[in-house]
Amino acid sequence: MQGLKQLYPDALAYRSMPQQPDAGLAPFLAQAMQRDREHGGAGDAVALLDGFGNLLLCMGGRLSQSGIRSAFMETTRAYAQLRYKLMAGAAPERQQEVQQYLGHPKVGTFVFALGPDASALSFMNLGAYGSTMEGPLPVYNPAQFQYVLPRLTGTALTEMCAAMPPLYRDVIRILPVAVADQSLVSELRTCAGS
Repeated sequence: MQGLKQLYPDALAYRSMPQQPDAGLAPFLAQAMQRDREHGGAGDAVALLDGFGNLLLCMGGRLSQSGIRSAFMETTRAYAQLRYKLMAGAAPERQQEVQQYLGHPKVGTFVFALGPDASALSFMNLGAYGSTMEGPLPVYNPAQFQYVLPRLTGTALTEMCAAMPPLYRDVIRILPVAVADQSLVSELRTCAGS
């Protein structure tokens, strides 16, 4: 876990029920949203919670450096690089230990501060998310992609996902869902000043 803390000092500072982020996540998202704005973004942030609800990462984007360095891309890339670094060349026991504590992202939950909209950046994020999943979502974790503040109606978002290529639509079944905890929505609106 030392490698995780070096990457993101607030790792493991928050825990929710599995797949049920709550208002305690708001300060971490709000801080990353501010960093995203400072780096040319619209104030998005993405948190990755593990299968137990522990906060692993929460990052904003770096769009001022590159138009594809969204909050999601920064988060998924940092997590993949960390797992690779810890497992590359390691003994099988060590690899198993890393996988136990830093599992495949599909067993956790990505929580986006801002839901998808109709922009090219959102389409890129949806495609990159599908690639990160590498296959169907686990049956026990259908709400793996959650968002706090919506930017499209539920119908528009469903239609957008239904228009994606078959791999994303039918196999991985990409369909972002709003977080259930309304106190998280209220708290993030307050923290983010929206």
